[in-house]
Amino acid sequence: MNFKYIHPSFLLLTAFSLPACSSPVDYGKGAENFSPSQHLTNKDGENNHWMGIGEYKSREHGSCTAFLIDTNSSRPSDSAYALTSAHCVGKENGVMRTDDPIEASITFNNFIDTTAASRTLPLKKVAWSSIQGVDLALLELGVSQGELLAQGITPMKLARQAPAEDSDILIVHKPVGSPLQMSACTHMPSPAIFEKPWVWRHTVSNQCKDIASGSSGSPVIVRATNEVYGVLGTLAHHLTPLPGYGQMPSGSYGSPTSVFNNCFIDGKLNTDPQVCELFPAASIRLPAQLPTHAKISVNAQGNYVYPEWNFEITASTRFIRTKRTSDPVECEVPQDYSQPITSGTAPTRLNVPMGPETGPSNLCIIATNSTEDILPAGTYRNAVTVPTYLVDAGPTPVPTIETSFNKEINRALILWPERKNEGLDRYEVKGGLAEKVSCEDPQGYRHVTSNWLRPQSNFPLKLCVYAVDPNNQRSELKEYILEWEALENSAP
Repeated sequence: MNFKYIHPSFLLLTAFSLPACSSPVDYGKGAENFSPSQHLTNKDGENNHWMGIGEYKSREHGSCTAFLIDTNSSRPSDSAYALTSAHCVGKENGVMRTDDPIEASITFNNFIDTTAASRTLPLKKVAWSSIQGVDLALLELGVSQGELLAQGITPMKLARQAPAEDSDILIVHKPVGSPLQMSACTHMPSPAIFEKPWVWRHTVSNQCKDIASGSSGSPVIVRATNEVYGVLGTLAHHLTPLPGYGQMPSGSYGSPTSVFNNCFIDGKLNTDPQVCELFPAASIRLPAQLPTHAKISVNAQGNYVYPEWNFEITASTRFIRTKRTSDPVECEVPQDYSQPITSGTAPTRLNVPMGPETGPSNLCIIATNSTEDILPAGTYRNAVTVPTYLVDAGPTPVPTIETSFNKEINRALILWPERKNEGLDRYEVKGGLAEKVSCEDPQGYRHVTSNWLRPQSNFPLKLCVYAVDPNNQRSELKEYILEWEALENSAP
């Protein structure tokens, strides 16, 4: 990297809006990309431009990072707004929050050398929050812009769009128990991701170091301009892969902020759906647990029988509409949605058939009070996605096991491989000393819920194993005899 080492100076503005810098500078001050994070100082005002980044705290939802945003206001009396992750204010899938009071606060001035001068300010409400499609929450503070500026707490400007791939970026975050710190790396685009039960269709990603608990909600910053283009949301190892899409690359993931670009006019949040695609906001309450895999069955006449999305939902609107698609991003395309289905305060049961295509299949649900054919863009952007992987009809796969040996604790490990995309939904197992177990006896089989650790006294170990598909159809029986010595000798 060829950085210009220009030390920027920042003036406290009489208005809340900050102008863009006229020429690129290195806000990372020479930090190498992918190097360990650096604790930030500000005793001499060297990082005043990040005074608007603080620690969000909620008794109900714990700690995250949050940051003030530039709303293009010219009046000190206007409301101040901050961004964080939606899962920091509520985790119920499908539920959106608008104008919702909140008991929480943001603490600013968390630099390593200024913690004694930190300032904790109250939040007034969740102005808007969505955990469907994105992971974003807009918070209104209980103090005005002028009050913040008087304390030197300045907002951050939002970028119009994400930077080019491999552009230099920074994340300024406050992990739990640590002061503000800066991580440097590069930007990467990313596809839809699945963090059960949420599907985030709009994402950005990176491999910055030292992202930890409490970093959610942090600004993802263009290094040369100090503009925010994303809000950090999760780490790859927290993700459950979207069925059929495979494992996600390591690193961290967030949501782009570009959706907010048109939503503030002279400091005021505009809720007109024709102007701001955050609106109209609507909630769809789903069952807490929904299966991620389904399988086609064959009836007595030899005909395919396709499974259905069959569950109850409750919407905050008069109607819902549904469609199915292989790509969750298509949930935001108006075409192919069903006719309005009456909803309301009482639960509505959906019966939407899957197929005939196998593989990734997504149920899209939108909520609306309108019967018009084409709805505001925000209605589709706020769609709920229910992902399911559809497996073709056929015999249940033969079960397999994997084994290893842990010398440190002197235990054998038996693993039950996940093969859901093949139609193996779960294992039913019976095990014990080889001379005492009969696989033909139907008694004693139980559903395996975790890997097994077994001591030497359990060997020779006989395992009787069935695989079971999503239609509760068992595979052929598979028997294993495991010898302690063989497992012990296989250890590296």
